[in-house]
Amino acid sequence: MKKIYLFTTAVLLCATGFGANAQGSFRPGYIVRLSGDTLRGQVGYHNARYNATRCEFMPAPGSPVERFGPAELRGYGVGREEAYRALPVPQRDSAGQARPSRLLFVEAMTNGSPANLYRYQGGEGTRYYLQKSPTAPLRELLVKQQEVEDGGRRYVQEIPVFRGVLTEEFSECPAIALSLARVAFRLPDLTQVVQRYNACRQPGSQTTVSRRSSIYLGSDLLLGGQDSQLLLFGNNYAAKGQYPGSVVPDIGLGLWIGSQALRDKLQLRIELHYVRQKYEDEFQYSVSGGGSSPSLNTYQARFSTSYLRLPLLLRYSPLLGRVRPFAEAGVSASRLLDLTQEIRMRAAGATAYGAWQPAYDPSDIRYTEYGFVAGAGVQLTGPGRHALSLLGRYEASNGFSEAAFSSNKFRRYSVALGIGLNRQR
Repeated sequence: MKKIYLFTTAVLLCATGFGANAQGSFRPGYIVRLSGDTLRGQVGYHNARYNATRCEFMPAPGSPVERFGPAELRGYGVGREEAYRALPVPQRDSAGQARPSRLLFVEAMTNGSPANLYRYQGGEGTRYYLQKSPTAPLRELLVKQQEVEDGGRRYVQEIPVFRGVLTEEFSECPAIALSLARVAFRLPDLTQVVQRYNACRQPGSQTTVSRRSSIYLGSDLLLGGQDSQLLLFGNNYAAKGQYPGSVVPDIGLGLWIGSQALRDKLQLRIELHYVRQKYEDEFQYSVSGGGSSPSLNTYQARFSTSYLRLPLLLRYSPLLGRVRPFAEAGVSASRLLDLTQEIRMRAAGATAYGAWQPAYDPSDIRYTEYGFVAGAGVQLTGPGRHALSLLGRYEASNGFSEAAFSSNKFRRYSVALGIGLNRQR
């Protein structure tokens, strides 16, 4: 079962990885042509650097993909959260020297009048730009770092250049200029300053802020199966046996938190699962007694467990698309709800077994189990924009015995179908 599971998962990931690269990701959106006409359809959703230089558009699902550069559109939008505008963006080299501007799609962090804040995420990191009015050039907001020597000690000093730019651009509103000393170089602070300036210049106007940096929640139902193995160690007669499990239902509910600022690539997940499993074996063990010859006794051992499991996972998806492979890892805590753990012996030459006895001292039972979980899978966009995921997982945990010289462990292998209970954003 383990080999089949690993092989199937590897093949699935390879196949879907190529599929994700080929298909790309398309979500409801729009483009604005140079004429000012707005066309709605499906817009490509890629990484920030790609989105800055090109736009992929399908008028309808399944239609041929049209590709546009910043010189061919006024801008475009993806869903309700992201809007990009084609603007000449000031450039600088690694030494901070100015270079000619470059026409790019920059992401609007605010939508108001007259001023707006834009963001560009390229190979040099994240940069912010202020546009005082629709016809004004962009001005970069930045913090410079300068190495300073004082008394033989060298350190890096940060120079808040952005405050000087804001003071100069927003000089018509003295109240804002006086408060800039308290403004940090953070997106929430910068968007708030732009909102205040627009309210000063056009009282009663409203400046909305991009929701792309927001955190959101989701949930899914997990339906699948689990196979497992119980490993016994130490000076316990039951440790002489082999205890593979069988495939049993594994039902769970997952809650996750994500951030559009991370472009849906990371999820922090917490899940609740209920699993019941049985293990049993019959084996022989030679026992020496006194000066007599060894006696080959036969043993039967059986175990039955019911667990409420709580995995905490970090899931990472490197690609954006209709088909998205992912990997995940984390820890799990499980609460033992019910346990049967028994062993009995049939002596050599006897025809019947003795009475069932506890395999472990009841005082040595551990009711809270901890483990490590890792997995991989693929996520698809299903009907109604609900996410469907197919995943496989491996878990290793510390078992139910706290006895110092008679421990046990679990190895669990599971596959599941995840059904998103929320529409994809």
